[in-house]
Amino acid sequence: MKPNKRKWEELLDDANLEKRITNISEKRFRSETNRNRKITAFAFMFLFSIGIFTYTNYILPTDELTSNVSMLMEEFDSNPFLYLGGD
Repeated sequence: MKPNKRKWEELLDDANLEKRITNISEKRFRSETNRNRKITAFAFMFLFSIGIFTYTNYILPTDELTSNVSMLMEEFDSNPFLYLGGD
């Protein structure tokens, strides 16, 4: 007779084994899901910031932006009928 049980025999006799395995698996799944969500959010914010940087530096130069704003201001100043709607 074997006085000591083997490890696998102890695991077979353990009633909480399935519950412990389920809890460990769920915890690992939650942590991986959270990690994937953080990685996705970081990648999206990085791409968004690259897009904004590219748009402001290459597509819409500041000279064009200031000239467009000044043209709009001149248009508002030259047309008195725009102010009548506000009164």
